[in-house]
Amino acid sequence: MCLALALGVAATPALAAKPKLSPREARERVERIELNHQMLLLKFPRLSQIDQEIQGQCGRRVLDQPDTPTYCRCASAVTMAAWRVGDPNMLNRLVEFTEQRGDHSPADFLAYQGPELYRPLCDLAFKAR
Repeated sequence: MCLALALGVAATPALAAKPKLSPREARERVERIELNHQMLLLKFPRLSQIDQEIQGQCGRRVLDQPDTPTYCRCASAVTMAAWRVGDPNMLNRLVEFTEQRGDHSPADFLAYQGPELYRPLCDLAFKAR
């Protein structure tokens, strides 16, 4: 399986749009996304550098969550899943980074993410806890 396909395929069902999720449904969706994310990091360990950058920035920005480390794991998993599904240019950047092509550093990826990507789903999922 080619790398682009491996990076892009797995997140598609997890982020499929639904008009209104309950907190329980959001939590279940986040659990699937996080499981997929962990498998992706095992398969492509270099992506863990980007994962750590996202979690670090989340920890500095999101101060209203009682369990910030767990919340920020959600943030990273949801962000990277959204990148793989929603933006072909981002998928290309991830492939280049994973294959050590191009000049992308892990911190460069922070320009393409923020709370607007992860807060809606992670906030709702954390209401179910």
